[in-house]
Amino acid sequence: MTDRVERILENVTGRRILHVGCAGSLQTESDSWLHGRLMLRFPESEIVGLELDGELVERMRALGYENVVQGNAESMSFERDFDCIVAGEVIEHLSNPGQFLQASIRALKPGGRLVVTTPYIFGLFHFAHALLRFPKTSPNPEHSCWFCPSTLSELAHREGLKVERFELAASYPLDMPGCRIYLFSLFMHSLGRLLPKRLRSNRMLFVLSAP
Repeated sequence: MTDRVERILENVTGRRILHVGCAGSLQTESDSWLHGRLMLRFPESEIVGLELDGELVERMRALGYENVVQGNAESMSFERDFDCIVAGEVIEHLSNPGQFLQASIRALKPGGRLVVTTPYIFGLFHFAHALLRFPKTSPNPEHSCWFCPSTLSELAHREGLKVERFELAASYPLDMPGCRIYLFSLFMHSLGRLLPKRLRSNRMLFVLSAP
């Protein structure tokens, strides 16, 4: 049950694509590593990766991903416009998510598309984690904020982006580290489809369009 990456790929458009936070977990052998899947799905497109961590940039370049640059998502600046920007599980890490949306508008061509995924906090996974680990309610200590469908829609509206699409998605890869996460993922793969989508989902996907 890992439809998050596939749903992102289905919403990517255009020939010039910017992938923000491209290193991710840098699991090049994993089907859930988004940058690798982008490169495979769109071999004829120009795909630029943006990554904050300089060491990860060098590691990606050493692995053959040469079109990767170091930069901050909140202040990114490019000379050319992109047809599409992909930001998978990035916005919840930022100090100023509104600045990231503004920078995305500047980097997109008019009518260009921003595809964002972020954790869905009302699904079973995040509810169970918060219940069992309170007050450490986020499974990732690097998260600075949470979003829900209403708050991310409002933020996009304030920054001048139009919400083209919103949907819930699931991401439970079986190659993630940690015994508890593995067991929960195994449970979701086995029985998750018996649950309502709003319980089994742990990701939100937003497709936003620039003015």
